[in-house]
Amino acid sequence: MGPLGVKSSGEVRRLRGGRDRIDFFPVLACSANEIILGADDRHLDFRLSLLRRPAAQGMPVLIATTVVHCHNRLGRWYLAAIMPFHRLIVRSSLRRIEGHRQGKRI
Repeated sequence: MGPLGVKSSGEVRRLRGGRDRIDFFPVLACSANEIILGADDRHLDFRLSLLRRPAAQGMPVLIATTVVHCHNRLGRWYLAAIMPFHRLIVRSSLRRIEGHRQGKRI
């Protein structure tokens, strides 16, 4: 996607320099129960919220929310192309987190 002007994860990682990040996602905000990650591009802006909601009983609940704001046709095309993979990656990541919470090695 580089030739089309969409930043790769490596480019996002380099551009943020010393800023806090999780993998290639820059940390935009952080509180006791929520962390917001994201990056802006000329084609789209991306945000990921991971919210920990305390449970009445048992383990807390983790809520993952993503928001993408497309600026133009290329942003919409890129989003349509990656959406099926995005869903798989998010589900896989949440399963791994759940496995770690339950003490399983995944």
